[in-house]
Amino acid sequence: MSPVDLLRSMIEAQKQESEFQNFLESNREFIPLSFLHHHGVHFNMVFTKYPVQESYETDFMYLTKTSGSWRAVLVEIEKPSSKIFKKGSNEFHSDFISSKDQILNWKTKLSSPGAHETFKNNLSSLLQHMIGNEIDFRYILIHGRRSEYEGSPERKRKIETDLGKDVQFLSFDSLLDLNNKEGPAFLSKKVQERVHIIDYGTNPFAGDTLSGWLEPHHLFVTENVKSKLLQYIADKQIPSTGSAFPDLYEKNASKKKMFVEALVVRNR
Repeated sequence: MSPVDLLRSMIEAQKQESEFQNFLESNREFIPLSFLHHHGVHFNMVFTKYPVQESYETDFMYLTKTSGSWRAVLVEIEKPSSKIFKKGSNEFHSDFISSKDQILNWKTKLSSPGAHETFKNNLSSLLQHMIGNEIDFRYILIHGRRSEYEGSPERKRKIETDLGKDVQFLSFDSLLDLNNKEGPAFLSKKVQERVHIIDYGTNPFAGDTLSGWLEPHHLFVTENVKSKLLQYIADKQIPSTGSAFPDLYEKNASKKKMFVEALVVRNR
C-alpha cells in the first residue's frame, strides 16, 4: 500500500493521535510546511515532540529563517474523530475548544518574559552566529474532518477568525493534498544540549548542510543513521568521467565523511 493510501485508510478508520504521529515521522512528506521564509526549512530538519519549556511539548517543530530573523513553526496533531462544531450548530465543539486551548497554552508560555531567548538558547547549536536575531512563532493545528466545514463559508470564516492569522487550521483530509516531495530530510529530537538525529531521508546533504555549520559534538545520531550516512557518502563517490570539479567534490566528500565518523552514537 502506498503512503497516501495508507494515510487515507488511517483517516477513514479514525486512528488515534499516536498512530498519526508515527506515520508522519516515517512519511515526512505529509508534514505541512507552512509559514516558511525564503530559506525553507532550516537544515532540512523537523523535530518530533519538541518541548515548549517544561510543561508542554509540540508534536512537530521546525525552524525557518531570513537573513535577519528566525521563525519556529509548532504543529499540534489531534484525531480525525475530533469534532469542530456541535451537531446542527455553528457553535464550537468541546473537542475544538480543547485543541485551541493547547495552542493558546503554547502562546502563553512563549510570550512570557525571557521565553524567546530561552527558546533560542536551547537551539543555540543550530542558530549559531544568528542567535541574536529576533524569533517569532507560528502554529499549525491538524484536527477533525473537512466535511464539517466544506461548503459552508460561514464555518470556514469562524474557524479562521477564532484562531487568528498566526495559526493555520488543517483537517486530516488536507494532509492528503500535500505534496512536499520527500519532506524534511532529518527527523530529530532535543536531548540535553544536543540535537539527536533519529532518521533521515534520501538526500541528507541538500541545501545548508550540517557538516558546513555544526561541529560533531552538537549532535547525537543513532547507529543506523550513522551507518546510512557513511554509506550515502560512499555511494556518491565521484565518477571517473563527466564531472566538472572532481577535486572539489572529493574534498567535500572527505570533509563530510570525517564529520559523520566523529558523530556520537545514541540510540533512540
